Amino acid sequence: MSNNISTLLEPVSSGEITTLDMQRYDEVEVRHRHIASLLEKYEADALLISQPYNFSWFTGGGECRIGAGGEPAAALFISADARLLVCSNVDSGQRFDQEVSGLGFQLKERPWYKPRQGLIEDLSRGRKMIADCPAKDMQDCSSEIDDLRRQLSVLDQQRQEVLGRDVVHAVEACLRAAQEGMSEQELSAQVGHRMLKRGITPVQIQVVSNGKSKRYRHWNPSQQTIQHSATVSVLGRRKGLHVGCARTIAFGQNNAELNQNFHRLSLVCATAWHFMRAFQPFSLAWEKLNRIYEKFGVEKTWRQSELGYITGYAPVEHLLIPDDPVIIKPGMSIFWNPAVNSVIAGDTLLIKDHQYQVVTPIEHWPILTVQVRGHSVICPSVYLKTE
Repeated sequence: MSNNISTLLEPVSSGEITTLDMQRYDEVEVRHRHIASLLEKYEADALLISQPYNFSWFTGGGECRIGAGGEPAAALFISADARLLVCSNVDSGQRFDQEVSGLGFQLKERPWYKPRQGLIEDLSRGRKMIADCPAKDMQDCSSEIDDLRRQLSVLDQQRQEVLGRDVVHAVEACLRAAQEGMSEQELSAQVGHRMLKRGITPVQIQVVSNGKSKRYRHWNPSQQTIQHSATVSVLGRRKGLHVGCARTIAFGQNNAELNQNFHRLSLVCATAWHFMRAFQPFSLAWEKLNRIYEKFGVEKTWRQSELGYITGYAPVEHLLIPDDPVIIKPGMSIFWNPAVNSVIAGDTLLIKDHQYQVVTPIEHWPILTVQVRGHSVICPSVYLKTE
């Protein structure tokens, strides 16, 4: 037999073995204890996790999505004393070896030509089940899991900080290099390339030019050429966590209207950042924000565009609306993404016990400093490119 032929019986090389991540293992252990308490509350035998963002949360950053479509390739079956990965034989190698290796999971495999539901029914037979979404013969406990998932752990927060800096770099570097006359699609492709190069999945890339965001709040990059200005707004995912960021560039001379709108938008952002405090409802921050909108006569603006949302393992954990009673808690991550007329802001905040942290800090970008109750808040401005 030729020495060049390898078989499945040969030992795995050291380069193919995933190093055990004890910090991640400890995270999974903590989350398993939370689920065990949930099972006790429902007097249930096991939990079925089928939502990709809950898979990522429970596994401490594992990924079960296939391709850009985000179709889940695996599910989790969790009892009080066991955690199982349910997967087809096509995907089990990668999912088990790379996503949950060393984390205490057992593999329950099915042939690719048989539906996963059959294996789940076999595992569930004779057991009282709960699930993270509506499912046949299982009680929906998604709201309790949502509450657990939305408050990021110390490890989650550390990962999000690194992700935030990488997302900012991708956006700012591409915009600094952008040329007047290039298309929105070309700029979008460049941003996506930089994100993918750093292992970030571009969940959303929006590029809008020439002030048309005043009319179109949600947009897809088009073949339209960039003539006067462009805003890039992205949402990226890595290890299951999401971070959003937006920046704007303008070509030519100073634009008085653009600068004025950015000044107003910075006041909105700085006020929101300062008053979105832990253990308080968002509605208290909204009271302050609404005064800013009214003061500058742009109170209609917030009706035309979302203010922001809690993010984390799910892209949108909770959409923030005026007078929202949701309580802001330590460990929550907020993508603050408001607009004033044709200008848009976007940064991700991490809520701490007594302060906030911007996890999308400015890298090389003009700033506006706003004073709020004696505190200086630094916001990104518009990048003016005159060359």
